[in-house]
Amino acid sequence: FLENKNIKDLILVGDDSQQVSFKHDSKNALASSQVVRTLYEASVLKAAGHRLFIIGHHEGYLGPYFVRSVLRKLGFDNLTANCNTVVGPRMFSNLVLKSGASNVGNLFLTLPSKKTSQVKDLPLEDALQKNARRTQFLIKMPDAGLKLIEDMDYQVFMDNVVNFEETRFNQAADALLQAEKESLISYLQAKDVKTTLAELDEIDYNLFKKVMHEPFLLFPEGSRSYTDKQGHVTMKYVNPRFMEAYLRPGDVILPVNLVGGSDITNGWRLSPANLGLSVGKPYEVSASMIENYQVEGLNVMRTIAELPNIKNVTFNDEIQAGNKAGLTGLS
Repeated sequence: FLENKNIKDLILVGDDSQQVSFKHDSKNALASSQVVRTLYEASVLKAAGHRLFIIGHHEGYLGPYFVRSVLRKLGFDNLTANCNTVVGPRMFSNLVLKSGASNVGNLFLTLPSKKTSQVKDLPLEDALQKNARRTQFLIKMPDAGLKLIEDMDYQVFMDNVVNFEETRFNQAADALLQAEKESLISYLQAKDVKTTLAELDEIDYNLFKKVMHEPFLLFPEGSRSYTDKQGHVTMKYVNPRFMEAYLRPGDVILPVNLVGGSDITNGWRLSPANLGLSVGKPYEVSASMIENYQVEGLNVMRTIAELPNIKNVTFNDEIQAGNKAGLTGLS
């Protein structure tokens, strides 16, 4: 109901800036658009076993909700019907957003960057930090670990993986190749599995088992982008560590540029507006990209900003460097 009432139209913008209207153009025009063809390409990669990270910017508090909503509207339930969304606590801080915040798929709650959001309650910050480490540990886990999760119930996993002891682990992980075992053991030890997953409960374990191969929605800004009076968008500071924290070699990034969310969620009341969607070519993450995450994480956001859309989206190096002096008219 909220979508039908508040989204006037969805405009698909191709890499040649050609615009296709969801409401007014033909089904053939939609199906042949660059946006839909690229989403099919991402679907093929997912079907081939790649984990897909749909990465976007945060124009409007409901960024994850609108991305999920428009991809489903275009017929890509396979990408978003059961997707996972990494969010910070701010997603739940505004009652107006309650409906949208509850419709972003399976939530992985994390602690926002201290450069963008300060948590003043120390016990809450500690709890969020522990939760963020669990989130990152599970999402980043090598395929060998995901294979064990597929085969193990909760208690077996806790006894043989979390409460790690090498002889017992080797027996429980007998189905893995030796190289897989060695890689997984290195990961478990480097990430201090006993401490990090000590409070992992059975409900979360079983949910993760169900959704661990589903696409992830990731919005690295942590809070909504700046907008000016003309409606143009400037990204906020981005902590590039998201690439090192969540992605693995072989994962696929799908850059998404969705605008119009701030027009709909401007103030305390929702207002009808157009959404514009452009999608970049999906590409595979390499080990060297993760090693150089401080550069490559920002390059993801630059790629998103460069996608044509019905509004201008800008990645500003001055903002990224922490210098807003001379930048006026942004809110």
